[in-house]
Amino acid sequence: ICIQAAKAIRNNTGLTSGTTSLAYAAIQLLSARQLAPDARILLLGLGKFGKSIAKNIRTYLPEHSLTLCNRTFEKSLSLSTELGAEVLDYAELTEALPNYEVVIAAIGNQPGLIRAEMFSSSARPLMIDLSVPSVFEAEIRQWPDYYSIDAAAAIVNASLEQRAASIPQAHSILLEHVHEFLEWSRIYAQSHTIQEWKQRVQAASDTCPHLKASSPVARQTFLKRSVGAFVQFVKQQKEASPSSDLLIRDFLNDQIADPQGKPCCLNTSSTPSTCQLCPQASK
Repeated sequence: ICIQAAKAIRNNTGLTSGTTSLAYAAIQLLSARQLAPDARILLLGLGKFGKSIAKNIRTYLPEHSLTLCNRTFEKSLSLSTELGAEVLDYAELTEALPNYEVVIAAIGNQPGLIRAEMFSSSARPLMIDLSVPSVFEAEIRQWPDYYSIDAAAAIVNASLEQRAASIPQAHSILLEHVHEFLEWSRIYAQSHTIQEWKQRVQAASDTCPHLKASSPVARQTFLKRSVGAFVQFVKQQKEASPSSDLLIRDFLNDQIADPQGKPCCLNTSSTPSTCQLCPQASK
């Protein structure tokens, strides 16, 4: 029931929509720009956050060339082997920057590392700055193709707001499934009584003259209809019956068609009756 509830919430609400990950928010920023197929991406910084960004790029933007750059070359080399990416030596960063259409920075303690003079005015890359503090100097942070960590955070915050707005609907769906589970549990608690009724109907079908005169298909149909009616009766009971016999008795009393009629093969009480479940009752 938990899996069913989770699926219903996922499919019918916005509780799981959007992203709460800054690393994936960076991918959404890139996707929104509709990069050219041959766009080259440089990722600077391969800490835990940087690795997550790199893996997301490979997963969601596999068509683009990815180059990794880190102050520790061995870390870049190790991750590049795993992801099939290229490696840029940190010492060559200044010269290589103009060769990329996208520069993503996720490196700490390097304020002002990337300066405006490193780029020509006609070939400025898309820059996504996820570093704290920023590695881009103040002039670059004014460029139209520069996105700060706040831009990525805005995507995450929008997702959180959307999810929060979906909580009441999700709560309602959850309550529905809890109610269904409690109802199922109540019926399951009477499964032995339902089975007893089924056995009684099967036994009666071998002795009841009206049923014996019916075809096997008709008898099977009667059995299914009888058990189905009993299950519906059980569902309608607000309180659990103290015993199977009492529940079956109440069911038969509810189904009596003619208290003065012929004895019902399913009624073992002292009062003869014809219940509506018997084919004779409809004649």
